[in-house]
Amino acid sequence: MLSLTPIERDMHRLLRSLAQAGDPGDPLSACISYTEFAQRVDPHGLDPYTSQNQMHGLYPKLGHISVYEHQHGRPLLSALVVAKATRRPGNGFVELASRLGFEAARRLGSGSIRWLRQCASGPLTIRSC
Repeated sequence: MLSLTPIERDMHRLLRSLAQAGDPGDPLSACISYTEFAQRVDPHGLDPYTSQNQMHGLYPKLGHISVYEHQHGRPLLSALVVAKATRRPGNGFVELASRLGFEAARRLGSGSIRWLRQCASGPLTIRSC
């Protein structure tokens, strides 16, 4: 089983709070942009993996959190972190979810607004579809 690094634990806590605060009738209300997510996790840009200049380092950490959640039989909360322009998860999330066996990710990809609605249940938790 994987374990989370300190920054990943902070990211995980934020994802859980976003999911709990979201409106079950509107799953997209829990989503946050990659940039805003990085700013909330590391507001002073101290972590080299989440600072504005190194945003690409954020993606592997989100992927690691997804694998961690999957290993524990829980939803992929990193689906809540989306591109600002499209309000959809990036291709990396879709590819990882597909590799983890989430058929909806393979069928729907990030181009469909149904990606989250079909996987949302209860207090906005992402389940295997």
